[in-house]
Order: sequence, then structure tokens, then C-alpha cells
Amino acid sequence: MTDRINMRQTWNQISPHYQAEHKIPTDFVHYGPHCPNEDDLQLIGDVRGKRVLEVGCGGGQCSIAFAKRGAIATGLDISDEQVKFARLVAAENAVEATFHRSNAEDLTLISDESQDIVFSAYALMYVRRLDRCFAEVARVLGPGGLFVFSLDHPFWYCLAEKELLVKFSYFDGEYSYAWAEGHEVASPGPPVPANGGGVLSSAPGRRSGGARHRGAGAGGGGERAGLGGVLCA
Repeated sequence: MTDRINMRQTWNQISPHYQAEHKIPTDFVHYGPHCPNEDDLQLIGDVRGKRVLEVGCGGGQCSIAFAKRGAIATGLDISDEQVKFARLVAAENAVEATFHRSNAEDLTLISDESQDIVFSAYALMYVRRLDRCFAEVARVLGPGGLFVFSLDHPFWYCLAEKELLVKFSYFDGEYSYAWAEGHEVASPGPPVPANGGGVLSSAPGRRSGGARHRGAGAGGGGERAGLGGVLCA
């Protein structure tokens, strides 16, 4: 096994290769590779005039898509290079969206009860302390706010991404991804248990009078009393 991965350093290293390879569009809000997007799922709905915070925004494509739909969008990411890329793409699309470098476990840049929606797509599996992240989300959401997120299914790590064929054993300790020549990055094995429950159950309960959480997973969609999300496989 390798030493603990420094996520900030790693994403600073692979960001240009990741963005060049995936070319993520800004015309719609996505939930991850091979997943239906927000236009299909309608977990969030109309965002015109709403304050939307994206945690783990990466290259900012979803924040920009929210801004295009009339939201007051803010994106946070741990990677300096991802934030630089997000600002560039926002300028290229002539939209107003704010981006900051920040750890998902510490959202002190965002005021209490200042957001209508907190969104995260395919990023929370990189967060070490989800309890801290979720507590911060609860803090920044205003009454009646909405937290919508997606996670990869742990079996996703076993597939060749483009062909969707089984390539790795679920029980392997770690995998290496060669984003470009000289830029091979080790990744830990599947970050959540095989049933996917470890992540969703690790959050604290709802804050009194606070956020609603919607999700669609194996149990179906709709509004839920606890945390919801989209498990992508």
C-alpha cells in the first residue's frame, strides 16, 4: 500500500490531464459518468435566483451550468489547479460564478444559513471525514434548504471506464491511473463497503428546521428524512 494520498497535490498534478481527457460540458448539471443528468432526474428543479454551493466543484462545470440557469453559484474545490480552470471556463462562457479553493470539511468561507442548495457530484468519496463535511453543509444551508449529491458505486473501481468491462478485482488494495506520461497516480481501493451504506449512514441527522435531502439510489427517488444522493454504477 502507498502512503496516504495528498488530495490537493494529486489533483493539482492531474487536473490538466483530467480536464483535457473528459471535456465535461457546461450545458447541464451532471451526476457523474454514465449517470442521468439533472435534466433527467429533476432532483433540484428550478434554480433561478437561488444560492447554490457546489462542494468539490472540480473544473466548475456544474457550477457554471447552474449559473447559466440563473443561480447565484459558488464552487469550492481542494485543488488550486481545478479552481484556476473553473474560473477560466466561467470567463469563456461569460457567466458569473464564484470559485474558491477550500477543503470540503471546512466551509468557513461560507456564512451560516446562506445557501438554498448545496450540491456535490462525484466528489465526496475523496473526503476523509464526511461527518465534518455534512455538519458544515448543515450549517451553511438555510431553512428548507436542499442537499443533493452523487457518489460512485464501489464496484465502479472494478470497471474499465470507457468499455464498462470488469478489469480489476474488488478486493485489490489499490489501483494506478496513468493520466498522462509521467503522471501515474495511485488510488486506494473501493472507498465504501460493497453495499454502499458506509457513506450514506455516516452523516449526522438533520438540523432542526433545516435542510431537506433528496436522492435516488437503489431504494428509489423522492424526498427523504435523512441524507439522500445518487449512487452511480
